[in-house]
Amino acid sequence: MRKTNTVILPFEEDGQKIPVELWAYATGADYKEIQNQLMRLAKIQAGGEATFDLASSKYSDIEDLTVSRLVVSVDGKTDDIVKTVGELHIANYQFLIKELNKLTSVEEVKKD
Repeated sequence: MRKTNTVILPFEEDGQKIPVELWAYATGADYKEIQNQLMRLAKIQAGGEATFDLASSKYSDIEDLTVSRLVVSVDGKTDDIVKTVGELHIANYQFLIKELNKLTSVEEVKKD
């Protein structure tokens, strides 16, 4: 079974800092599914270069997918992870998304 790591969100909510358990790494299946969603936002230009419509509401679907694939629990709770993460203080949410992006970045993985 894949190992997990715990990150502590930096801003207190209701007087406490919240622990979030993440998978220690993204699997190939996680990466493929996330990349497939991302490629749906790509617009291929004449020269073969891809541009992405990151303002698209579909981008939030990619974040939700990433959360559902890589977050194990929030403050010990394992149900409704996407909803729970979405209800975090914006600073904690942004911190968590940055942590998840590290797990899905090939360049970040190479650093470890």
